[in-house]
Amino acid sequence: SAVHALAMSWQRARGYFDLVDQFVVTNDFMLETMQRAGFPANRLTCIPTFVDTDRFAPATQAPDDYILFCGRLHQVKGAHVLIDALRLLKAQGRQVRLKIAGTGQDPRYVETLKRQVEAAHLSEQIEFEGQIDPAALPALYQRALCSVVPALWFENLPNALLESLASGTPAIASDVGSLACTLTDGADSLLFPVGDASALATQIARLIDDPALRARLSQGARRTA
Repeated sequence: SAVHALAMSWQRARGYFDLVDQFVVTNDFMLETMQRAGFPANRLTCIPTFVDTDRFAPATQAPDDYILFCGRLHQVKGAHVLIDALRLLKAQGRQVRLKIAGTGQDPRYVETLKRQVEAAHLSEQIEFEGQIDPAALPALYQRALCSVVPALWFENLPNALLESLASGTPAIASDVGSLACTLTDGADSLLFPVGDASALATQIARLIDDPALRARLSQGARRTA
């Protein structure tokens, strides 16, 4: 980060950013952040990330009994917070299934996640799916009760979130960055404070216990997509 900050400062001093006619961002949070950083509003354009709403579409049958984490396995993505939430749910007598789809560039973090699962005695509930064939992604979203985006830092409107919403699969997400800016708690998703495993566990239980809530969020998710 320090090297990147130095490079940005040098590029600004040389006036390189002045040579760019228009900056395109994918969400209002990024737009506002760049304005606060000093970029002129007339040189910023927001074009939201798109999703293929024909390929990713709501299921015609009832969902399966698992929740889904889909994305890169990196600490800032917060998969460990989700695993901790399942540990808390298990202590309450709830056996919640989780599929973790994706790989990580840091094998140490992935191994940490697997040790966390074993230590919490969650091996029978949590499956590490690894890299998913793109052709299998739509069905993976469609069958999930919900997807979880427990990010610990700003997200730039991730594809996994949009694919989930388009599939009519509501998200439970951290109230941070573009997630909080894009999603509406209680309308297309449920939000929780960043890094709060207990609050996340509460939201998971709430969605599982209330099929009417899930149905309403599912319809809202598709509308948002």
